[in-house]
Amino acid sequence: MKILRNAAAQLVGLPVSWALSFIFLAVVPRALGPGELGRWSVAWAVCLVARSVLDTGTTTVLWKDISRRPERASVYLSSAIALRILLTVPLLLGVAGFARLAGYAPQTRLVLLLIALATAVNTVAAAATFTLQALERMHINAIAGVLNNAVLSGLAVLVVLAGYRQAADVAWVGVVAAVVAAAYQFWKLRDLAPHRARPEWHVIRHYLVAGVPYAVGAATLSLYVWIDGILLSMMATSAEVGQYGAATQLIATMGFLPSAVSAAVFPTLARNFLDDRERMVAVAERSLRILIMLSLPMAAGLALTARSLVSALYGNGYGPTAVVLEILAVTLVPVYIATLLGTVMVTNDRQNAWTWMTAGLAVANIGLNLILIPSFHRVGQHGGYAAATAVLITDLATAVGVLVLASPAIRGAVARCGPDGLRSLLATLGMAALVWPVRDQMFLIPVAVGAAAYVCLGGVLRVVPPAELEVLKQVLSRTAARMTWRRRLARVESG
Repeated sequence: MKILRNAAAQLVGLPVSWALSFIFLAVVPRALGPGELGRWSVAWAVCLVARSVLDTGTTTVLWKDISRRPERASVYLSSAIALRILLTVPLLLGVAGFARLAGYAPQTRLVLLLIALATAVNTVAAAATFTLQALERMHINAIAGVLNNAVLSGLAVLVVLAGYRQAADVAWVGVVAAVVAAAYQFWKLRDLAPHRARPEWHVIRHYLVAGVPYAVGAATLSLYVWIDGILLSMMATSAEVGQYGAATQLIATMGFLPSAVSAAVFPTLARNFLDDRERMVAVAERSLRILIMLSLPMAAGLALTARSLVSALYGNGYGPTAVVLEILAVTLVPVYIATLLGTVMVTNDRQNAWTWMTAGLAVANIGLNLILIPSFHRVGQHGGYAAATAVLITDLATAVGVLVLASPAIRGAVARCGPDGLRSLLATLGMAALVWPVRDQMFLIPVAVGAAAYVCLGGVLRVVPPAELEVLKQVLSRTAARMTWRRRLARVESG
């Protein structure tokens, strides 16, 4: 029940975050144009890779340590903060050095440095984020995410509407948004970790040593995810990068869901790996079933509505974005599965196998991009199509690889999800058949038709097992009752 409450707490904020993200995507890319959006996109890609390379695996070790020994949270947190403050220095210097070596234009270098500042804030704030996840206070992180999106979207829209339509103008907003979200998280931690423990050198050393497999894994995974945009920026025009980046930003809004579910179950998986492995497998199975049930209609719906969505959001200048989005939509299913099963591997202390697999796939992704981007250019095709194809191939390989590496118990759980997955697939195919005739209508029309169709077909085919549907109803009922109680208390206190 606690797992579902944690997941529900994050999912309550998900529609708000999506709405805010769509406000940003509906206004800012159109105002900036593909060229300026390309600078914004490549800056985030470079900074996220730099952050992962310099992460040292601290956050995952912190997450596991506090999940297993919450009474030591203050010591673990203070030591992690100290280490991560030190890491911001090489992060900023590394990004500045790469910008010069890559030969980026001065405007792009400025955007890179501003986004690097926001990334430095996020690097320190990650200690708070993972502490809150380990203490199972996911709702605080959900609120922080909404704050970040609200500040970023609200101020960015105001900035571009005021006539400031350079990527650097929006990058300043990113710094402000990161500071606001981080301040809220640390403020809420005052009560959860009240003792102001000093950093301990042996804990910092523990992070540096124990975090090596996670650091390598995070760096290779980040390269795997973001290297396509970086390589594209070196072999294509800024407009191509912007058109590709617009599609990846839309996909990123969908990527929150498996991360939210994985974050919700991580503490339970980590504890039950030591105490109750049967329950650990049951939790993983239930989570996987939910992700399969959601990823299939989302992938199909996004692919079918890509052209109308891109036209509604971005307007002229982003035609190739629709094709990129159609390709990337297919990646949602393997990414959702791999994200959860990768989390299971980490909580089961099998991070070395996960790291080696992601390292191999990162190298494969780089090779595919280096081959495909010039090849597509030679035949007059958009470089973003090549990068998206490389992502699709490697994402499918990731899902297959993580299934091969999974323990027999987890593979058994995946097999038991098969019948429910088949019912979800049938409901998705029925949904697609009904959406197809209206796919080119105004974006909201196929979305409404698809949502109604999947809900109805899912009910008929019993996509959600009755027992889990009843548990979900109880969780939502308790969440609604709790929110009502808080509103009533607020009225009493204000009166």
